[in-house]
Amino acid sequence: MKQLQIFNKTNKKIKKNYLKMKKILHFRHQMKIILKMNRQQQIANKMKQMDKIYSKKKHQIKLNKINLTVKKINKYSKHNMKKYYFNRMLKIINLHKTLIKPLIVKMINPTVIKYNQINQARYKYQNKQRTQSIKNKRLKIMFCNKNILNIISFKDHKVQRI
Repeated sequence: MKQLQIFNKTNKKIKKNYLKMKKILHFRHQMKIILKMNRQQQIANKMKQMDKIYSKKKHQIKLNKINLTVKKINKYSKHNMKKYYFNRMLKIINLHKTLIKPLIVKMINPTVIKYNQINQARYKYQNKQRTQSIKNKRLKIMFCNKNILNIISFKDHKVQRI
């Protein structure tokens, strides 16, 4: 009888401990879920914030570009403008020497240059030369095989590589 009593007591203790553990584990699991949810919410909020900032920045950049155009038109004469753009183009090409594909340079205004990699737009092959024409057709760039700039043609004037 004594042995049975001892066994029952120990059994009860084990059961109590097991239930406690179960409760704790369940609570921890719930906490994990809550934390995960919080993380997802935090990420979503961050993304929203970033979108807001990005849209604001875009707007600011547009405004800055408009201001820049006005300043640069006053600053440079036609002859200096040619030099300025030619040097700028060379700088851009030197920056991206590592790229296998050539660059596209887009013109929004005659003083502001935008450039992206060629894989973001369509391009044609013509007699081993790549030509890229842009929608507004303010600027055309012709590339030869080694990604070297041949001609930059602007609205009014042309600049040729020597």
